[in-house]
Amino acid sequence: RLFLPKFRQLSAVFFTVYLLYLNFGVLGLVYSYLFSSIVSVIISFYIYGFNRPRLASHEIWKITISKGKSVLTISLATYVTYSLDKLIIASLISPTIASFYYLAQKISEIPTQFVTMVVSRALFPIYKRLYDECGFYKLKNFIVNKVKITMIIFSIIFALFLSVRFVAIPTQWQGVIDILPWIFLGSAFRVLGHLVSPALVVITHLKQDAKYKLQEATFYVFSLPLCAYFFNINGVIFLFLMIYIFAFIRRVRFLNNAT
Repeated sequence: RLFLPKFRQLSAVFFTVYLLYLNFGVLGLVYSYLFSSIVSVIISFYIYGFNRPRLASHEIWKITISKGKSVLTISLATYVTYSLDKLIIASLISPTIASFYYLAQKISEIPTQFVTMVVSRALFPIYKRLYDECGFYKLKNFIVNKVKITMIIFSIIFALFLSVRFVAIPTQWQGVIDILPWIFLGSAFRVLGHLVSPALVVITHLKQDAKYKLQEATFYVFSLPLCAYFFNINGVIFLFLMIYIFAFIRRVRFLNNAT
């Protein structure tokens, strides 16, 4: 069962390489994703079997929504702020610029995914144990130290991405390289926010984090089309940077003022 997600990724890579070898081009990427998903579903049925889903009672749904509305708000706000920009760029600026932006975002996520996909999943039990056994100030000092280390590492990577602009590169990559450092900087601050946010949950301020996320997503949704329309891709990148810098700073300030 643990192998299933990895198998899907490996099958996607296999189908992608094979279809690109057969000169399917961009359609090969689409077909590879489709084929790997079908294979994953078939294997899932083989492993888990097929059971008719049972609808939960009204009371269970009520309790679930009432207890999990903060988590739902955070998930929805995160999805909106992460997905809307590509649609707006493709619609109001250019599909070509959107492809540059998307590729730069994916490249910038290579060094940051370790924190979001590996480290952040282990933060809740670590933060909880520190908070229960050592108190709030020990937890805060631990977070500050980890944020400082992460900022140093990300600063080095940012400098490397900046230096790539002065290296001879193929012309078709120029649009990606020009915006890559700034996209990475926004992604870095998003990751730094992920290091701080679990602490708000541990000290029982999940609702506050959800409130922040909702406010930031609302501002982003209304501001993004205006920035794209009046300032082109530079406006989108500036807003991308500012929203995650602001989100990180306000959580750090809240944590500093908490007791």
